[in-house]
Amino acid sequence: MRLHTALLALSATLTLVACRPPQSSGELSLKLDTTPQVGRQTLTVEITRGGRPLEGAQVSLEGNMNHAGMLPVTARAEELGGGRYQARNFDFNMAGDWIISATAEKDGETLSGWAPLVIR
Repeated sequence: MRLHTALLALSATLTLVACRPPQSSGELSLKLDTTPQVGRQTLTVEITRGGRPLEGAQVSLEGNMNHAGMLPVTARAEELGGGRYQARNFDFNMAGDWIISATAEKDGETLSGWAPLVIR
């Protein structure tokens, strides 16, 4: 009985660890500047690479819930300067845990990064 309980606990632990998102955020670091709430809103992101603001890039943002079954939310972001980019009418259509991904194209190079966001 103890062996069965131990195996069940080990299995549950491995399952939970396997479901966690990766701890690396990619080549880019994202700092989200938004009020997390359900609905359409302006999403502002500060993007850095190696600690320096990423300027002059074409940036696309994508929001995904951390569970299956939801379509991603995507938007092109407009550069504000100083490594800050903004997407208007970004539709957080449900409360919960989201992952915001950024893809930036600059000088023929494609870079990416992500950050978690909780919508209440």
